Amino acid sequence: MTPRGIRQLDTAAPDVGSPLLTVIVGIDDDVQTFYIHDDLAKLYSRFFAAALAKGWKEAEDHIVRLPEDVPARFEIFPRFVYFGKIYSAHHGQGAAEDEDEKALHVGAEITRLCECWILGDKLASIAFQDATLDALAQLIHEEAMVPRNAHETVYQHTAGPNSLRRLLVDMAVCSWSSETLKTRRMDAA
Repeated sequence: MTPRGIRQLDTAAPDVGSPLLTVIVGIDDDVQTFYIHDDLAKLYSRFFAAALAKGWKEAEDHIVRLPEDVPARFEIFPRFVYFGKIYSAHHGQGAAEDEDEKALHVGAEITRLCECWILGDKLASIAFQDATLDALAQLIHEEAMVPRNAHETVYQHTAGPNSLRRLLVDMAVCSWSSETLKTRRMDAA
């Protein structure tokens, strides 16, 4: 019988002695290099699993370049891979702030989490997307703030029905006034 829950077969464990994958993220002045064990990258991302398959240049030199991504967003992915948490809140958030400043910080974090979900879609990392949605729901619940502009980024960078779109639509329907919905509909036209 196979163990379930926290206890797993030792043969199912990813090899943390596997070579390090170098991920170069960004372009021009905003470039950062990240390192993730190959086996962990492949475990959490079908994109990395495909890139590290035999026959590809990335599999030989263990380097993947992501010039169109932003290092500040990507860094949340390896932290999730290693620690199982979404580190997205900025220092000082939650401290005594005036309402406008708080709304700006929370709005920025909502956008950051939506962008992380989009990154997870690109990386084909369902676990990262699920964790990002959980973090987004937690933030919205704790701060009692509903996203107002995140839908623009989400609809521009995602395809078809998905869990992030569904969450944003459900929140808009439940909390936006009829006037806000009319304004948003006219803006979209």
